[in-house]
Amino acid sequence: MMDLFSRKIVNLAFSDKPDSALTIRALRLAVNKRRPTGPVVFHSDQGAQYTSAQFPSCQQELDVTGSMSRKGNCLDNAVTERFFRNLKAERVNYRRYET
Repeated sequence: MMDLFSRKIVNLAFSDKPDSALTIRALRLAVNKRRPTGPVVFHSDQGAQYTSAQFPSCQQELDVTGSMSRKGNCLDNAVTERFFRNLKAERVNYRRYET
């Protein structure tokens, strides 16, 4: 997760599959780590892990406002798209990973 104001990575979470359990765990860890004092908005694409029934409930419990990009519009999520492009260019593409 990235703080769009500071552009700092707030939290990283990894799993074999991107499901709502991973996303909920990551959001909880980020909120507990940062302890926000003001409003928090969580912006994402429309992936299944964000549209599941459990994730909006978690956002509500943590007092986090949800925001989603328009369907098929990567420009709504440009900062995140750029981060992953750089991550792949600088790290992922230069290593071999066991499968």
